[in-house]
Amino acid sequence: MARGGHMPTTAKENSFNVTKDRVQRTLTKTMANSKVMADKTSHLLVSFLSTVLTGVLVLAVSVFLYGTFYYAYMPVEMHHLPVHLQFKPCPDSTMRCSYPSAQLNLKRNQKLLQGQTYSISLKLDIPDSPVNEDHGMFMSCLKISSTSGDQIGEACKSSISEYRSSL
Repeated sequence: MARGGHMPTTAKENSFNVTKDRVQRTLTKTMANSKVMADKTSHLLVSFLSTVLTGVLVLAVSVFLYGTFYYAYMPVEMHHLPVHLQFKPCPDSTMRCSYPSAQLNLKRNQKLLQGQTYSISLKLDIPDSPVNEDHGMFMSCLKISSTSGDQIGEACKSSISEYRSSL
């Protein structure tokens, strides 16, 4: 040590250079580590984003295909058709000689697809009268025929007019 307790300039410079080198090495390592971490983070973010986008794409395609098949195979509209019942009168009597019946012909845009399930209902309004009440139960039958007239199916169901109290 020199007078005045000061180190010679070469020792100070030497210590400063060593410290400077340590700081530069630490800074270089920190920068390298931060670059590696940034690369890993960006890779993880891209991987996560691609997974989410793939899931959204699969969901969108599945919704589109479901909607397309649903629209293609499910009937879109309901048909409300009036049924006019008729019977044949007897030539020698005022009484009827047949049961009331009706025939409906579907239009070209009202096709029934083979293998498709359909629900067919008949709403029959019967006037309240003692004659109708005395008839009691009656049978309603549905016969389905092809365009050539061949019978495809038949179903019958018994019914009774709704009871109404005289009160």
